[in-house]
Amino acid sequence: MKEAQGMGDSTLTVIQLIFENTRLPERAFDPSKSVLKLAKKYTAARLENACEMALKTHRSPRYKHLNPILAAGEDILYAKDRDAAHQAETASTTGFIRGASYYGGYDND
Repeated sequence: MKEAQGMGDSTLTVIQLIFENTRLPERAFDPSKSVLKLAKKYTAARLENACEMALKTHRSPRYKHLNPILAAGEDILYAKDRDAAHQAETASTTGFIRGASYYGGYDND
């Protein structure tokens, strides 16, 4: 669990769901290790993105859901789209806003 915590919230959620959805906790160790090993093959950031993606479409994501996402690079596209959407959101709320004094005050008719 500590290893998953260090990778991110989505990865931790996936590991917790694996443990919650198995009848015996001992049977959850191998599936959770398989998920965490994906961070060694790819990176922790990519695994986090894949977990975030899989949580939107699967009730309890497992290795068999995450590995194809990582192998196809879908997590990279997802991260780029998410970052672009975030940038567009922040760009629309910030900008060059001038006060009334710039335009001649409040009594400028």
